[in-house]
Amino acid sequence: VQLRAGECLITFPEDLHQPKVRINDEPVKKVVFKVAIS
Repeated sequence: VQLRAGECLITFPEDLHQPKVRINDEPVKKVVFKVAIS
């Protein structure tokens, strides 16, 4: 899954442990953190 500028990934940290969000765990966590603090 590639996130381009302007795209938002809406998910929760718990979802990272599920297969549907298994792609690039570390980058996804960073995106989630960014969304959480914005």
